[in-house]
Amino acid sequence: MGHLLSSVNPEAAERIENPAMGAPDVGTPVVYIARAGFQRMGRHEFPASVLGHDEEGHLSLLVTMEPEDMMMEDHVRPQMSDEGHTWRHVEMTVPDDVLERQEIISAQAEHIEAVGLELADLKKIVLGDYKPAKLSVYELLAEFEAKLPE
Repeated sequence: MGHLLSSVNPEAAERIENPAMGAPDVGTPVVYIARAGFQRMGRHEFPASVLGHDEEGHLSLLVTMEPEDMMMEDHVRPQMSDEGHTWRHVEMTVPDDVLERQEIISAQAEHIEAVGLELADLKKIVLGDYKPAKLSVYELLAEFEAKLPE
């Protein structure tokens, strides 16, 4: 492998030297791009599951054309251009409601952190430099009452 690529992008150089390293694991969903001229219901890209890969990084796929029509495709290369009989990773998009929930969770976490800091400040005001008592206030009062003469 050329020295320049290995010094600029070692991960890419490693994938070129060992193509099986970048291959997805068994069971990973991918998109299969069919050979030129092959279509089903006007589509040429289909969902597929990885069944395995060889040492060159070519995949064996179980391609789902339609719910009742599946086929096996072997020796499928990663997509480098618009050619067919290739695979690519599924593009995962995050729905807007998930992003909104993440923002809400982040705001709640900040609020909880602020409340924790306020509690620490209150604890410092109430106790000062003293350590908290091992007994509760009620246990301390009960102990004190027990010591009082009758």
